[in-house]
Amino acid sequence: MKAALSRQIQIEGLLDLLQCQSRDRRIQFICDARALHRHLFSHGRGLTRGVPGQYRKSSDPDRGSVCVLTRTRGLHLQSDGLAADLVGSAMRNFRDQMRAVLTLPPPKDAVPTALTHLLAEFVLIHPFSDGNGRTARLMLLAAARHLVCPMTPEWTVSPRPHGAGFSVALLAYKRSPEPFVAYMRRFFAPEVPK
Repeated sequence: MKAALSRQIQIEGLLDLLQCQSRDRRIQFICDARALHRHLFSHGRGLTRGVPGQYRKSSDPDRGSVCVLTRTRGLHLQSDGLAADLVGSAMRNFRDQMRAVLTLPPPKDAVPTALTHLLAEFVLIHPFSDGNGRTARLMLLAAARHLVCPMTPEWTVSPRPHGAGFSVALLAYKRSPEPFVAYMRRFFAPEVPK
C-alpha cells in the first residue's frame, strides 16, 4: 500500500511537471511511449522482463511474443500481442495518431472516445515485454489532462483500475469497438455544466 501511494505521488508529480512544459514539449513526451516506459521503470523495479524504454524484439529470450492475460475467478483470457517485428512501425503509426488527437483535438464530447480508441490500439500492439498496461494508463492520464478531459479518481496507473470487463471488451475491440468504448466511459469524469 505504501509503495502504491508513493508511486501515485510520483506519477502526479510527473503529470504536474508536464503541465508546466510548453504545449509542443508536452505533446512530444505524451506521444513517446518509450520515454514514458523509461520514466516509469528506470528505477529498476516493476518489470519482470525487458529493458525500460525498449520495444520487444524477435531476438528477445521470449522470442518477442507477448500475451495479454487476465485471470479472474473462472475466467482465463489470453491474446497474443502484435508480432515483434511489426511493433516499430505500428508504434510510429500510433505516435502519429496520438499527435493528431493532441494537436487538433476532436470536439470536447468526442475526446473520451478518441482517447479510448488510442488506449485500445496501444494495448493491442503491446510494444514492451512488460509494463504495457501501466504505460498505457499513464499515457491516457497525461493525454486526458492535456486535453482538459478529467478522469475519475478510479483511473490509476498502479494498481490496475479495471477488471475482467476491460479485458473481455478489449479482446473483442477489433471486431466491435463499442463495448470497450462503453466500458471506458466510467473512467472519464462527467462534464460539469457551466
